[in-house]
Amino acid sequence: MEKVSVIIPNYNGERFLVQCLNSVIKQNYDNKEIIIIDDGSTDESRKIIEKYIKEHSEHNIIPIFQANMNASIARNEGIKVASGKYVVFLDSDDILEDNIIKFCVESMKKNNSDLVIGNYTIINEDNEVIENNKDIMGGKEYTSNNIFSELFDVNPVPSNKLYDLELIKKAGLFFGNVRIGQDLNFYLKYLLICKKISTIDRSVYKYRIVFNSMSRMKSFRIFDIVESFNDVKKFYKINKSLEVYQNYIQVLELRHYHRQMEKQISFKARDERKTIVTYFKIQEKKLDYKLMKNFNNYYKNIYFRFKIKTKLSFLYYSKMYSTIKRVVKR
Repeated sequence: MEKVSVIIPNYNGERFLVQCLNSVIKQNYDNKEIIIIDDGSTDESRKIIEKYIKEHSEHNIIPIFQANMNASIARNEGIKVASGKYVVFLDSDDILEDNIIKFCVESMKKNNSDLVIGNYTIINEDNEVIENNKDIMGGKEYTSNNIFSELFDVNPVPSNKLYDLELIKKAGLFFGNVRIGQDLNFYLKYLLICKKISTIDRSVYKYRIVFNSMSRMKSFRIFDIVESFNDVKKFYKINKSLEVYQNYIQVLELRHYHRQMEKQISFKARDERKTIVTYFKIQEKKLDYKLMKNFNNYYKNIYFRFKIKTKLSFLYYSKMYSTIKRVVKR
């Protein structure tokens, strides 16, 4: 039975931390280690972690306490100390589904895969189900011939996946040191080193939405999404796969830039709104549209829709945009 490392970054997660840890230790898979990295929490997280370890000393729980940095650095510290064959990334307010580790490991071994992807369930603060995400069709296998064409725009959340930790370490792969787009950053880089991916028709974990943390990003931290894509592009270039990036990944880059521009309508400060939109428009102009035009009809539609938005970008600066958007949706 190969060891599975479960890496859990935590920052001020005292409300749901015990639920998260309980979902891991009750798995019917004994050979596992739990690495919890507390990222400089200011609540009672450290006391909770230390107490939990004492009360569950029969389990292999490895705590790491560090100054506040970000979730990427916390996960990377976990990768460095992890000793498993496989790895699961789990946030401290999320919950692993019952006995899912064993199921994923069996699927990984049966199909000789480098990655197993499943679905996930969205819950609220009271553990009530909001949505059962079923984007992934189980029982599928993907090889280097169709990994990018089929899976590059799959939801990049890390916790619905079982990764090959040995492959990660061999490739020297880490999460990009960014505060926005961390999951996408890692997923896109991992895709490049995969030779085979399999899917399962099961929910792997419960993703918790905490509504008081869902406020719109109203700071220049959103510029990190550009840095995240630059980091991915650098990784592809080093691995002599820049053409793959241009053919597939930059359509995601374009989509994210426009998404950030759309969000700025919520800003009250016009100058700040204009600065952010202008910044993303400059980044957008650096992309190679000619390559994106060669996509199938679905991506052509995305391209042309974004192109129209670009032509009408002045609407991002006014309240008129919200009005027009509501009318178009009707």
